Amino acid sequence: ARSGVVDILAAGCEDGEVKVWHCYPSLSPPSFSEGQVLEGQHEGFVNGLHFAASSYLRTLLVSADSKGTVCVWRGDVPPSSSPLAFPSPPPNFTPIQKLSMKGMFVCDCCFSPNGRYFGIADWEDKSVYFWPCSNIDEQGVSSPKSDIIAQSSRKRKRVIEEVLDSFESEARAREERIEILEKEVQEKTAECDILKKRLESVDILSKLEKVQDSDELEEVESDVKQVNQKFEDVKNRMLRKERNKAEKEKEERLCKVCFVNERNTWLK
Repeated sequence: ARSGVVDILAAGCEDGEVKVWHCYPSLSPPSFSEGQVLEGQHEGFVNGLHFAASSYLRTLLVSADSKGTVCVWRGDVPPSSSPLAFPSPPPNFTPIQKLSMKGMFVCDCCFSPNGRYFGIADWEDKSVYFWPCSNIDEQGVSSPKSDIIAQSSRKRKRVIEEVLDSFESEARAREERIEILEKEVQEKTAECDILKKRLESVDILSKLEKVQDSDELEEVESDVKQVNQKFEDVKNRMLRKERNKAEKEKEERLCKVCFVNERNTWLK
């Protein structure tokens, strides 16, 4: 977290403690304040730490541990400049909210850049949970109905699982469509081969029968090269057309799935 030239550094510990310091990167060498130990809230390894700014210019720190506990800490307004003497006083964070996600191994937590959403990652079932946030302030983190964010976890999990299933079904449909297009390309390639043979047998062979000297033979040879080049151009054009068609259909399906994903995850 930054406020002018003062940073805040936080570290999660295996014994459930969180340690925070004011740090002053503008000094040379960078200096640190005395550390504050945040304890008494976590029982497991603190894996996730994330800062956010409250509407009162205070710094909020969210910590999450391997036992499924998420804690919101409120800090004082950080100093706006470096202190005149060291060591400087430590930060002053106090707990304002504690959420219990029983049965989860929370490996990380994070606010969205605009502060509207909060998310955690669960190592046990490899899921990510999101909640809308309306009040990142003195009351901690809450939903639009002033309920703590943890109350909608199972519903959010169900929505995410449904979206993943939708992606898988769309992926299978795209793979089937690609197989069909590849088969069509093979069929059209075979048609081109037949066309090439017909051209060779009708036009070029008829010219060969009329060849009287080496100059005419070179002319026929040039025609053969032009036919081969024309065939390759037509073949490549058809392949590009079919591939572009497949990519366009793929993008259209992805847009529809992304729209459903966004609507189900954020608006419900």
